[in-house]
Parts: sequence; C-alpha cells; structure tokens
Amino acid sequence: MLRQGIKRDNEEHILPKYNEFFNMYAGVHFSKNPEKYVKYKPHEIKACLNKLFDDSA
Repeated sequence: MLRQGIKRDNEEHILPKYNEFFNMYAGVHFSKNPEKYVKYKPHEIKACLNKLFDDSA
C-alpha cells in the first residue's frame, strides 16, 4: 500500500514538473552542454520511477 502511494505521488508530482522542464528546454541551447541537463525523455523517467517502486521487487 505504501509502495503504491509513493508510486502514485511520483507520477502526480515529479512527472508533470519534468514534462514541463523537458518541453521548455529540450530544443533550446541554454548551455554549452545541454545534454547534461536534458538526458532523459519523459517516458524514460516514468519507466525508471516505475522500476524503482516495482511490486515484484
């Protein structure tokens, strides 16, 4: 139950903020090395968070 709550909270709080960040900065050269800051696509972040709190672990 706790694991599912944490997973849900991550999806509700972290993913929307990361999506916003990604959409704003993915195509902008705001640094010499933007790949250091925008490494992952939103679906990759979601997959990592799901693995982190996987029920089979």
